[in-house]
Amino acid sequence: MEFADLGAAIAHARIAARSLAADTVRQGHLIGHHRVEIVDGDGTLLHCVRFDEAIDIQP
Repeated sequence: MEFADLGAAIAHARIAARSLAADTVRQGHLIGHHRVEIVDGDGTLLHCVRFDEAIDIQP
């Protein structure tokens, strides 16, 4: 997907990370270090959103 700027890409990546994390929780586990990576058109890594950073884990 393409976004207007990095901020928009990060916002979308957080939503995607939450959705993917929810899928893993339904399978009975959560691997917090899994992540959504944001890259530019050349494949250069610009930012990562880890699953455990995209959600608020409470006791």
